[in-house]
Amino acid sequence: MKDKDWSITKRLLNCLDSKLSEVAWAAAIPHWFNDEVLAALCPNIQSEIKPLYEELQTIPFTEDFLYRGHNIHDRARNSMLTYLCKEKTNQFLKLSTDAARYFERQAQNNNSRDVIEWLYHLVIADFQKAFNELKSIQQRWTKQGRTSELAFLNKRLLEQVESYRIKNGNQTELVHLIYQEPITELEWNINIININDEDEKDYQTILAHCNSKLIQKETFNILKKYFLVEAINLDKYSFDENRRIGTILQQKITSDNKPQGIIISGLESVGQKKINELMKAIYYDEKYFQQNCPVIWWSNDDVRKEIIKSPLADSAIQVEFDN
Repeated sequence: MKDKDWSITKRLLNCLDSKLSEVAWAAAIPHWFNDEVLAALCPNIQSEIKPLYEELQTIPFTEDFLYRGHNIHDRARNSMLTYLCKEKTNQFLKLSTDAARYFERQAQNNNSRDVIEWLYHLVIADFQKAFNELKSIQQRWTKQGRTSELAFLNKRLLEQVESYRIKNGNQTELVHLIYQEPITELEWNINIININDEDEKDYQTILAHCNSKLIQKETFNILKKYFLVEAINLDKYSFDENRRIGTILQQKITSDNKPQGIIISGLESVGQKKINELMKAIYYDEKYFQQNCPVIWWSNDDVRKEIIKSPLADSAIQVEFDN
C-alpha cells in the first residue's frame, strides 16, 4: 500500500458519518456500483441507500462509470482493499461474498461484464466454485471465439492474484488455469528446507511449474514476492562478480532480513568450473546454510545434471526450466 494514497483516503473516510462510511467501504469492493449494488452489499441500511448513494457521489474519490453508475478511484480503491484484506479480513470476505451473490444473479443474462465481475468476487468468496466455473466459461468462450472477453476476464482475475488477496495455494492454481498450463510434478525429488509445514505444499507446487515457458515469469514473481525468494541471474555478472555474489549471499542469510530462499539462474552462460567456484563460495558451511536458507539452482537439464554431481549441492533444490 502506498502510504500517501492511504493517508489521503483514510483522511477522507474519517470525515464521513457511520452510514456513509459503511457504504463507501462497500463501494470499494466492486469495480463499479449503483444504488442496487450498494443495497445488496449493505442490506441493513437498504431503505436509506438512495440518498446515501447520492451523497457518496460528492466525495472526491468517487467517479462516473460509463453506463454502470460510479466507481471509487483506482488508487483510493486499491488502498481501501489492501486495508480491508489485511486488517478487516472478515468484513472483506463478507462483502466479497455478498458481491459474488449479487453478480451471480446479474450474470444470468450472460452479459460478459457481469460474468467477469461475478468470477472476480467468487475467487475470494468460494475459490473451488470459481475454479470450476472458470474452466467451463473458458471452454465455452474459446469455442465461441470470444478472445477479447477472455483476455479481460484474465486481467480481472490477475488483479486478485497480484494483490495477494487470494490464498497462496489458490494463487498458483488460478495462475496456471488462466494460462492454460497443466499442473505437473517434477521428476526430481524436491526437498524444501526451512519452509514451515503449512507453506511447504504450496511452495513445492509453485516450483513444480518452473519448467513452463508460458508461466515462467508468473511463477518467478510468486516465489519472489510471496516467499521472499531473492534472485541472482548470473547472465548479468562477470566471474569476479560471481565470486562476490557468494559473499553477498553469506551476508544475507546471517542478517535479520534473510530471504526464505535464493534462486540462482543463468548458469548456462557461466561454465562448470565457474559454477563450482560459485558453489564453494555459497556452501562455505553446508550445515549452517541448510539450516538457514535453501538455494534453488534454476537451470536447463544439462546444467542441472552437472550440478547434481557435486556433493556441495546436496542441500540445494534442483529445478529445471526450458530456455
